[in-house]
Amino acid sequence: MTFNLKYILSILGFICCICLQLTAALPFPQQPESAPKKHFKITVQNSGKQPQKGMILRIWGEQDEFTSNEQGVFDFEAECPEESSRSASLYFPENPSRSAYTFQLQTITSDTILVVDGEQDILSFRQSNTLFPIQGIVKDQSGNPLAKAQISIQGTGRRTQTNASGNFTIQADYNHPIVIRANGMKNQTLNIQYFLTNPEIEKAIYMQPQNTYQVYTTVEKMPEFPGGMKAFQQYVRKNLPQQNQVKEKGVVIIQFIVEKDGSISSPTIARGFKAELDTLSLNLVSNMPKWIPGEADNGNKVRCKYSVPIQFKPKEPEAPKKVAPKKPVAQPVKPVQDSLAQDTLVSSKPQEAIKPMPADSLKTLSPTEAETVKPVTSTDSIPGTVPEQELIPAPGDSLTHPVLPPGKESPADTRQTQGNDTIPPVKKVSE
Repeated sequence: MTFNLKYILSILGFICCICLQLTAALPFPQQPESAPKKHFKITVQNSGKQPQKGMILRIWGEQDEFTSNEQGVFDFEAECPEESSRSASLYFPENPSRSAYTFQLQTITSDTILVVDGEQDILSFRQSNTLFPIQGIVKDQSGNPLAKAQISIQGTGRRTQTNASGNFTIQADYNHPIVIRANGMKNQTLNIQYFLTNPEIEKAIYMQPQNTYQVYTTVEKMPEFPGGMKAFQQYVRKNLPQQNQVKEKGVVIIQFIVEKDGSISSPTIARGFKAELDTLSLNLVSNMPKWIPGEADNGNKVRCKYSVPIQFKPKEPEAPKKVAPKKPVAQPVKPVQDSLAQDTLVSSKPQEAIKPMPADSLKTLSPTEAETVKPVTSTDSIPGTVPEQELIPAPGDSLTHPVLPPGKESPADTRQTQGNDTIPPVKKVSE
């Protein structure tokens, strides 16, 4: 045991000596030299070209910070190795913990102007609706310029198109977003600050292709039934006779997708009423003719989701027919006969001459004579007949002279006439 331990220790010592000799033979690594410092002069101003004084600049990984002077200029030196990137951030003095703008030191030249707007600047520009010229270039994901892409200031009517190189220039403001549209690409919405910050660098907008299977809910031009909704209602009335044969009122809402070619796909019941009516409505929509497809930007046809209501209501009782009043027929007017034409006094027939009565019929009887008058019985009377009664003259008969009381005499010249007859005066009868 003792021999073996000594032997092992000697071997270990020999190995250590060899390692020390090898280490001494290797070259000692040199300490890396510090990267050269680069001089920077950065001017910071707002969109109105007013200097932003008192701003703070901090370089990531360093504890030193710099402050802009009265002209908004940062003048400093910092290490900027070419094989690595270093970032820097700008802060407003009133909010030193929140970065207002971040950039790469490698992209900064000796004299660079950065445009950074503070909250008060933006508020002032919005209130005055100040316009700023912006410019950029529109490209696809491969970096190829897109010609005839549409750039518009939403809500103002200001718009332009990119040229063959994809470049554009337009007047923008802080109150309205900037919308970029291109055929087959998704829309992009940007704010003005993206273009105004670091304006010496060309702003590139990279567009992403649209998903051909994407379904839209709202587009510039929504799908439409051929002929409009009035034609759709006529189609429903013609192909759904049960629409007005229910006992209660209700609505079925069917949701579907109008494909790019106008065909209908994926119809579903978004709101039901009754099971049998829901099924009828679903079949009706599934068999509809092709619609006019929806269109997105620049007239691109897209898949669009749409919903239609189908109403059911009881049939209203028929109102009684109104009978038009008959117009009165004018009756022929009969000529009115003159009543005087039939008057016997003016009759054209010759009237018979009035014969005078016999003179003895007008003979006046005295009271004594009137008492002696007896009824005359006809000798040729028929047996069994009723004898005639005695005729008593009525008082005041115009044919007899009124009887005066005894002692009174009538005027001698009193006369009564009837026609052409003369009544003789009454003789005085002695008592």
